[in-house]
Amino acid sequence: IPRPPNAFIVFRSCLWSNEDFRSLETDHRNVSRIAGERWRNLSDDEKEPFVQMAKEAKALHAKMYPNYKYSPSHRTVAGPKR
Repeated sequence: IPRPPNAFIVFRSCLWSNEDFRSLETDHRNVSRIAGERWRNLSDDEKEPFVQMAKEAKALHAKMYPNYKYSPSHRTVAGPKR
C-alpha cells in the first residue's frame, strides 16, 4: 500500500503536470531539485493549498485503507561502510 502524499509531493506533482515545465526539464532528479528550491521559497500562504490537498489525500487514504499503519522495512544486512 503506498503512503499518502505529503504537501511537497502534491506540489511537485502539480509542478510536473504543467506542460510548459515538462517541456523544459525531463530529468526527474532535476525536477525534484527545482521543486525543492521553489517549495522553500514559497510563503506559508502559498503553501496552504497544497497542505489542504495533502490533508484531503490523507483522509481519502485512511478511508480506503482503514487499518493501514506505516511500517518501514529495515535492512537485514548492513552494507560496507565507506
